[in-house]
Amino acid sequence: MQDRFEILLFYLADWRFALRLPSIDKIIMAAEITPLPDAPGIVMGVLNVQGEIVSVIDIRKRFNLPSIEADLDNFFIIGKTPKRKVALLVDRVGEIIPVDRSKIIESTTILPSMEFIEGVVKLEGDIVYIHDLEQCLSLEEARKLDAALEKMKHSRKKGAAKK
Repeated sequence: MQDRFEILLFYLADWRFALRLPSIDKIIMAAEITPLPDAPGIVMGVLNVQGEIVSVIDIRKRFNLPSIEADLDNFFIIGKTPKRKVALLVDRVGEIIPVDRSKIIESTTILPSMEFIEGVVKLEGDIVYIHDLEQCLSLEEARKLDAALEKMKHSRKKGAAKK
């Protein structure tokens, strides 16, 4: 296990969060989100990112922050989990910072009810919450999302067949 790893800082309102760098695929400017009927409440919709359908997660809901509509000042962090790619709508993106593993306080120590947080680290006197992208959806939310995506895929196939 490495003693150091890199995180990408991002901001939601005045709060600082981070993701481990290896879980990030790319960062893009905000774009129009297509609604996804029957998706779980944490899913804002989907994006077409270079021909790939990516679910947009309202990460603000995980932290009990008010939701926002995507506008041109926002960004999407496209991340990957073992099961899927997801996009997180964030206010702004910060820098990449190396972190010593010994400086991370595990979430179970201070935030036992926040299983989607890997841990926290203190940077420049501020607390940064390191988000665990693999835990961004509960099992029920993942099942619901998979069903909604499958339904969308079938309706697109039917629409293409009618043309």
